[in-house]
Amino acid sequence: MRYLSNFLTITALLAAQNVVTKIGWSDLPVAVQSAAKKQKTPRDAKVAYVKLVRAGVPYFEMKVDAGDGRDQEILFRSDGSIAETEEAVPIASVPAPVRAAIQQAARNGKLLKVDRILRDGKTFYEGEFMENGVKKKPIFNSAGEKVE
Repeated sequence: MRYLSNFLTITALLAAQNVVTKIGWSDLPVAVQSAAKKQKTPRDAKVAYVKLVRAGVPYFEMKVDAGDGRDQEILFRSDGSIAETEEAVPIASVPAPVRAAIQQAARNGKLLKVDRILRDGKTFYEGEFMENGVKKKPIFNSAGEKVE
């Protein structure tokens, strides 16, 4: 019985983790390829793709490096619909409560970038920073409350 309990605990922990795999264009579902072609990207941008599995659900991410600091990530569902977008923005452009929360979170580290995330019709902000050699990415809502 104890072994079954341990097995179920380990299985639940693994299912809760995100699994990320780098993939190529040909590995994308046709619907995602079609949707990705419709995205506007700078001509010289570097584009990479990853498969992300969250709680057993597959997503496909298109990472666009424009080379000018305006990185963008688009997360597609298998049917080609967009689940989430993420775009680097200047910290000065985010709402004051968010800016204060990000600066507070990164106070003992070095702020690397701020991303605006659009997910399910809501806007969130991710502050990416290094602290003691560890990259951290807390996510805040528009009121500056930490949500992830």
